Amino acid sequence: MADCAGALKELTIKTGVVKRLIKELNSYQKEAEKESMKLEAMKAQGDTTDRYAIKKQAEIVEVVLFFLYIYKKNTYKFNGFNIANPITASLHPLFLLLKIVFISDVIG
Repeated sequence: MADCAGALKELTIKTGVVKRLIKELNSYQKEAEKESMKLEAMKAQGDTTDRYAIKKQAEIVEVVLFFLYIYKKNTYKFNGFNIANPITASLHPLFLLLKIVFISDVIG
C-alpha cells in the first residue's frame, strides 16, 4: 500500500508540473501574439511612429518568439519520454492518464 501511495503522490506532482507547463506555454504564446500585434500597429501608423521604436519593438518580438521556441523545445520532454512525437506520446500510458486528469480538471 505504501508503494501505491508513493506512486500516487509522484503522479500528482508530475500532473501538477504538466499543468503548470501548459499554462506557461499558453501565456508565452499570448505574449508573442500581443507583441506582434503591437508591432503591426506601429508599422501601420507609418510616419507618426519613430523608426527606432519600431526597430526595438521588432527586437522584442524576435526575443519573445525565440524564448517561445526554446521553451517548447525543452518542455516537451517529460520524465525522459519525449512527447513531441504525438503518435508515440498518445500511446504512452502515463501521458494518457495525465491527459485524462488535465481534461477532467479543465471540464470539471
